[in-house]
Amino acid sequence: MTSTLRVPWYTHGNWKLDKQELKDLEKNLLINKNKRGLYTTYAQNNKHLKFLKNFYQGIVDEICKEQTIYTKSKIKYEFWIQIYDKYSEHPIHDHFNMNQNTVISWVHFLKVTDTTVFRFTDGINTVIPPQEEGDLIVFPSYVSHQVANHNFDFNRIVVAGNISLMSIQEPIIK
Repeated sequence: MTSTLRVPWYTHGNWKLDKQELKDLEKNLLINKNKRGLYTTYAQNNKHLKFLKNFYQGIVDEICKEQTIYTKSKIKYEFWIQIYDKYSEHPIHDHFNMNQNTVISWVHFLKVTDTTVFRFTDGINTVIPPQEEGDLIVFPSYVSHQVANHNFDFNRIVVAGNISLMSIQEPIIK
């Protein structure tokens, strides 16, 4: 059966963290396990992640230029880190938030497994993009997605983020 799901996503590039930074990040984050068995910094004070802020600011700026919103709007972005250990998963969800004008989401694969567990889905059909270590995938925030159980004995690490429009600049009409 052919999927009828058409998701506008693209890979924005491939960036890998230094191996020691990744190791330290994983070690420091393995204390924040949530009820789904997922380690996350979502909705937490992320002052210890400042070293990533400038890195992702540059990437967010590039994405906004590609999406032609860089000069049309002031933007805000947020990001968080998630570590999936054996048996952890993330159910179907999206990042759309009309009150915050969230328009673009992204996921950066810092440490991957042999199985592609991130997928776009409507609950019936799925689209599974390639997921190599370092890949950063960009997609509209309204697109539903999930992380299936990867069932490996080593951790999978991603950084996820959202880009929101803060104000729209009026076009200049001549």
